[in-house]
Amino acid sequence: MALTMLTHVLSTYIDILFCLIIGMLSIKTILNNNFIGRVFSLLKAVVTSFCASAIFILPFVEQEYTGIFSQPAPMKVSFYASPLFNVVKSMLNNNLFGNYNWGGDEAFTVGFIGLVVLVVGGIVFSHFSKLGECQECCVKKETSPA
Repeated sequence: MALTMLTHVLSTYIDILFCLIIGMLSIKTILNNNFIGRVFSLLKAVVTSFCASAIFILPFVEQEYTGIFSQPAPMKVSFYASPLFNVVKSMLNNNLFGNYNWGGDEAFTVGFIGLVVLVVGGIVFSHFSKLGECQECCVKKETSPA
């Protein structure tokens, strides 16, 4: 988490949100299996993560409280958004560059391979059992020695 924070702060917020969602989805398992030990391990992980990322957090907090920063000019993001049909069309055309002329109907996409990954990923994900969906996506199962 500390390395993610040093590279991209928004990704850190997304990671934290993802961990909270997974924690809420698995709350029943957490409560039934060694609750005190899991909470203690979580606290150790939080303290370690905070200490490892203190090189970023402490100067950031100091600048937020002592620095005077003006608000950037507002930008209407929806002006640059592309309709879903244009996004799919650009994926099928394998157009990676998107709206390079800002006047066409092209959209920024990951190309045809991205469309294939989305479709195949959705098909494979739908075959997971309801109990194993979170585990398969978030935690690699440990294999026990035979």
